[in-house]
Amino acid sequence: MAKGLTRYLLRQVEKDLRRKMVFVGGPRQVGKT
Repeated sequence: MAKGLTRYLLRQVEKDLRRKMVFVGGPRQVGKT
C-alpha cells in the first residue's frame, strides 16, 4: 500500500515538474529566437 502511494505521489510530482519545465523552458526558447 505504501509503495503504491509513493508511486502515485512521484507520478504527480513528475507531472508538475514537466509542466513547470515546459512553462519555464518554452518562453526561454521563444526569447532566444
